[in-house]
Amino acid sequence: FQVGFEPELLAEFDAARKQLGLSRPALIKIAVRRLLDAGV
Repeated sequence: FQVGFEPELLAEFDAARKQLGLSRPALIKIAVRRLLDAGV
């Protein structure tokens, strides 16, 4: 599962992931769900 994410974004994801203790896929699911909820 690789969607041409910017390296900076992935670094941000990894920092948040360490803080929250989530796996990257879980974090991506949450982020995507928030984007969809925002109506983007």
